[in-house]
Amino acid sequence: MEEEVLYDDYRTVDGVKLPHKIELHRGSDKYNIEVSRAAINGTVGERVFDFPIKSQVKLPDLKALFKEIDDNQKALDKLKENYAGSESEEETEFEAMEK
Repeated sequence: MEEEVLYDDYRTVDGVKLPHKIELHRGSDKYNIEVSRAAINGTVGERVFDFPIKSQVKLPDLKALFKEIDDNQKALDKLKENYAGSESEEETEFEAMEK
């Protein structure tokens, strides 16, 4: 997919010039990003990078989702152990005996 990123409104933060307006073109979609706060080598909490909520639809908790998937797979594997089996077929041909 074709992507283009445009940077604008550079401001100095801790001696480093950073863009505070970013325009992202991805395919036919266009995203305007405005930076309200920037820090150089600051501490970042893990929730900062959560995917944004769009139209009040919240994405599932991925850690919980993967645990649920793993638990379901283990349950399926256990069921397969109880119902697994094998089938064998034997065919024997007899010759007619003459009297």
